[in-house]
This record gives sequence, structure tokens and C-alpha cells, in this order.
Amino acid sequence: GCSNEEVLAVLGHELGHWKLGHTTKNLVISQVNSLLCFSLFAALIGRPELFAAFGFHDERPTLIGLIIIFQFVFSPYNEV
Repeated sequence: GCSNEEVLAVLGHELGHWKLGHTTKNLVISQVNSLLCFSLFAALIGRPELFAAFGFHDERPTLIGLIIIFQFVFSPYNEV
């Protein structure tokens, strides 16, 4: 377990986040990020060029679209 001083240090640290509004800011940033990702996914999932670039010329399987978009499109974005 933790000593009382360690618990107080962690509690003080977390209360500092609350006092400075970090929780609200991070929630807003997270929601904007989700909106951006869903919008980009919706725009790309219907693009035949995306599937053709990976060898799917006649069909567009949704699972393959998910993998392509999350693996190759979102990967650089998630590194930022």
C-alpha cells in the first residue's frame, strides 16, 4: 500500500487537475477528436479508390475498410 503522504500527494495532484479545468478541457478535446475520426471514416469508407489501392477492385468489404482506414490512414494521425 501507499503511505498517507503518498496518498495525499496523489490526491493533491489530481485536485490540481480539477482546479485548473484539465478534466473539462480533455473531455472537449476527446469529443472533437472522436467527431473528426468518425467524419473522416465516413468520408473514406465509401471511396472505391481506397479499396482499389489495396487490391479490392470489385468489392468493398466493410471489415477490410476498417482495417485499411485505421491501420494506414489513422496511424499517422494518432502519432501526433
